Amino acid sequence: MSKKIVAVFLLSNFLLFACKPMEPLKTNLGKLKDSLGELKTKLGNLQSKLEGLEEILVDQPYGDRAFAAKKIIIDGKEYCTCEFWNLPKLRNYVKKNKQPFSKTNRAFNVIDRTQNCDEYSDFTEKATDLAMKDPKYRGAVFQLAANDSVAGTWISGGSHAGYVVERTNLGQIIRNVKRYDYTDLNNFFYEPSLNETYQHQNATADSWYKNGVCLNSLRERAENLNGIIIAINSGANLFVADEKTGDELKSMPINVVLTAAYSRPKPGTDDQRAKNCLKAGYDGILLSAIKLGVSKVVLTIIGGHVFLGNPDFTFAAIEQAVKKYAVKYNLNVTLYLDDAQFNGGATQKLMDERFKTLRREINGGDYNIEP
Repeated sequence: MSKKIVAVFLLSNFLLFACKPMEPLKTNLGKLKDSLGELKTKLGNLQSKLEGLEEILVDQPYGDRAFAAKKIIIDGKEYCTCEFWNLPKLRNYVKKNKQPFSKTNRAFNVIDRTQNCDEYSDFTEKATDLAMKDPKYRGAVFQLAANDSVAGTWISGGSHAGYVVERTNLGQIIRNVKRYDYTDLNNFFYEPSLNETYQHQNATADSWYKNGVCLNSLRERAENLNGIIIAINSGANLFVADEKTGDELKSMPINVVLTAAYSRPKPGTDDQRAKNCLKAGYDGILLSAIKLGVSKVVLTIIGGHVFLGNPDFTFAAIEQAVKKYAVKYNLNVTLYLDDAQFNGGATQKLMDERFKTLRREINGGDYNIEP
């Protein structure tokens, strides 16, 4: 009986192959594809676990407190508190003290350049102005595309940095009222507990940068990811002036986080330095928001324009940070995206691949969700 069953089985397979010779091959290829998909998923899960373990081992020695924190007080008035963190310290703090937001619409929103803004500065200025004055973003965390020098960013940072700075009370007093110089402002931000590792490399006795705190995004300092600084300026206020008198009106609270890209990286030679600065920047801004207890975050592009960075590196850093922290902690993230930062249309394919897929993943479709 068993011999007959085997014979029938062999005959049926022979006939199947004879009639449809590609069917068994297609079936096996389908099974192989499914197996490879499962293997890819398992490898991804394993990689995430290994990265988590690596983070724990790296983070542990750093503790969960800022390197330094200082209230910025000018003429007796407190403008904000500036805290200096690195990624391990922020991760430790968040793991220990924070839970996912329960009353937030988790989202990843992308606001593209409008047709009415032909120039890079038009989009950047208008988008910054609209976002910072929008009541939906009251108390939100805004990313500032900073220079390496903290004081230098507040005094003379241009483009996006300048637009953000000048819309804050602190920026107004620094740039337009008192017109402080580097020496004054370095002293405002300097905290003795920050040793020379976090002071500007050009800090000679008569330098503008004397006692100046830096973000460690320059040259060899950027090789150490955990040495790169994220400067959180919390409790700042948006400057709103009366259109007729110019007098300050009641302000809206905001938080500004300074992150810096690596400037003009040489392809191949400086790739890791550039990636380190971008990871510190985008992971750092989302961790800063979670640390502050704020669920709404407004991102900008760092590493483009005059920094001449690789757009793929920037987009990958945003994608990785959003997947890791926005999803887990239910953040509502908005990216103001100006493709002119990377030579316009040359980045359209990258944007489509990265951000349309990411919006579908997080928002349930390629659309924005109200902050």
